[in-house]
Amino acid sequence: MNRQWPVSGLLLVGLCSCQAPPLDGGPSARQSAISPPAPGQTIDIEFETDAAGNALPRGTVLGEQYAALGVHFHNGYIIGDRATDFSIYVDAPTPDNFVCTREGGTPGGCGSIASRPPTGVPLEITLDFPACFVSIVGRATASPELATIIMSGFDGNGYRTASGGPARAFFSQANFDPATQTWSFIHEGFGTGFIPYDQFVGETPAPLQGLDMRKLDIDEQSVGSFDSLRITRCVGLQPKCKDAVVCTSPAQQCVGNAAGSVDNGSYDATAGLPVTVTQSPPPPYALGPTPVSLTVSQGAQTATCKAQVQVGDCNAPVLTCPPATTIACTPSSVGCFDFSAKATAVDSCQTKQIATLAGCFRIGTNTVPYTATSVSGAQSTCSTALTITDDVPPVITGTGQERSVPPLLSSVDGNLHNVSLDACLVNVSDPCDGQLSLSDPVHTKITCASSDQDGCCVTMTDDVQLIDQGQAIALRAKTNPGGVTRTYTVRFAVTNKGGKTSTGACYFVVPGLPGPGGASGGGGNGAGCPSGTATGGMGGASGGGASGAGGMSGTGGAVSATGGQPGAGGATSSGGGSGATGGAAGQTGAGSGGAAGPVGGAAGAIVSPGSGGRGGTGGAGGRAMTSSGGSHGSPDAGTDGGNMPPRHAGCSAAGGAPGGEAGSRSWLMVALGTLLALRPPRRRAAPSQQQQRRDVMAAR
Repeated sequence: MNRQWPVSGLLLVGLCSCQAPPLDGGPSARQSAISPPAPGQTIDIEFETDAAGNALPRGTVLGEQYAALGVHFHNGYIIGDRATDFSIYVDAPTPDNFVCTREGGTPGGCGSIASRPPTGVPLEITLDFPACFVSIVGRATASPELATIIMSGFDGNGYRTASGGPARAFFSQANFDPATQTWSFIHEGFGTGFIPYDQFVGETPAPLQGLDMRKLDIDEQSVGSFDSLRITRCVGLQPKCKDAVVCTSPAQQCVGNAAGSVDNGSYDATAGLPVTVTQSPPPPYALGPTPVSLTVSQGAQTATCKAQVQVGDCNAPVLTCPPATTIACTPSSVGCFDFSAKATAVDSCQTKQIATLAGCFRIGTNTVPYTATSVSGAQSTCSTALTITDDVPPVITGTGQERSVPPLLSSVDGNLHNVSLDACLVNVSDPCDGQLSLSDPVHTKITCASSDQDGCCVTMTDDVQLIDQGQAIALRAKTNPGGVTRTYTVRFAVTNKGGKTSTGACYFVVPGLPGPGGASGGGGNGAGCPSGTATGGMGGASGGGASGAGGMSGTGGAVSATGGQPGAGGATSSGGGSGATGGAAGQTGAGSGGAAGPVGGAAGAIVSPGSGGRGGTGGAGGRAMTSSGGSHGSPDAGTDGGNMPPRHAGCSAAGGAPGGEAGSRSWLMVALGTLLALRPPRRRAAPSQQQQRRDVMAAR
């Protein structure tokens, strides 16, 4: 009968109509009818029953259940049940048995993994008769992977006579759920592997004379089960060919005079009668390969097969490798380089150029192997050195800014935190090595880090600690003085395989602390301020600066440009800072105080000699023509100016450090201060002696 064979959605129709004798009647009748197939007959094995018709239960290990048919199974493959082991199948009939592969069966099915054949062990079948066709159906498990069946046939001497394969690669059908990252099974895939295999005429396989298969190896990739084994016995003349080798030498003019028969045991598979073989062309054969055809005949019947005769010196050739070579890498061959130089192989009859079989060499020194083989299989080997240099340094691109949101050091907790170069917007590529990784400890090292507070690039301080010789670094999440934003610059070096190095930088920010006022304007050293200090700004009030809301000299801002005129008692010793646009001069310990600056409010009282004094509440905080002193504060009460040297009272040690977000009144203060600064100074009367005495008493 004809049977349909599915192959990746197509149907294969079996061409052999002769089947094994039917198994009908009682047990004795069945047993007497069981025998191997006759020449040209086909047997089908579905694994439901053994050769005698006895049911095969789930868990049966295949072996001699079909020995009466001349078919023997090896390597411990197990029979599974459709309902129990393959319940996930949709297309397979129920009930049905399948031969479980190592991947076969749902979890727990087909016995434990340990009881199944080891990985790479094929389903082996030996035959008591010569086969010229074999096929088996495979089914894919619930996986989207490619499934294939690989088949090989061997004759009685172990000579591989045929290689088969899948008519088409086949897949099971499944849907992927991105939410759960899982596959949902829909339908098993199935396909047929067979011998003979022809990738162009695979849709209509048929027995092929001369295969003479006595052993079969059936292997699989991602196949869950086997079913429906079909075997057709050879019939008629069986031409069997194999390649032949003829040794020669200069004494024989390097010609093959021997017959060099390619016959590999051709015979008559039907009646076993003698056959005649004829090889064309006959000897002598020229040096090298010569294609030949073998014709097997018996009376008027003929059959042919093809092979080749190889003539040459059977001794191993003398092989000479090219000299050691150094080449520079080319950007067009990223990571993998060819070497076209050839070795020279010399035997008694010819000289050949031998290319290396190794096709990919890396930067550095490589060993390049060469092998020369004679016609008989005798080999000679040699090797040479190939050095590939990389003279182009890596290319570093990107801003280096931190990509992390929030920044890695945003906690501002004063603790050390490990940071990684992978957190930076930096790419490293190499014309010869390709893309390089910043996290690769072999090629990338952190060299040092600095902060914008001091600018010194260091490896080990209280705020910077290099880890594992430059594989990582820890930075302290601490702002600059006054709560000002700190930026760390982490420097690194990338070295390619050729030893060429490029350097780059990543930037990690510690956010500043928020302040009550607006950002201060730019400051510079005021008159008389020591080196390393800076005066206040020209703009709005300082918010959250180092000296508080009012600046170093109180709310009125820095000492006036014109200052106070020294009193009769001489230079002031610690006079209180005047308002930003003036204010009465503070009392002094020794003199009578200076004249008031322009505009201002009441003088601050002296706290102690050498201090800046507390600022008055009077001076307006707008823009003043100051040359010394801190940033302008708000018009509210000032704070202590700090313990600056007496002659530098009112100077800001932090240089008018900027504060946080601008206060709501900053723009108003700037405008008002500017107007006040443009007004001409107004002379005020010197304080009375009574007022001076009150100021001195208050200071004490």
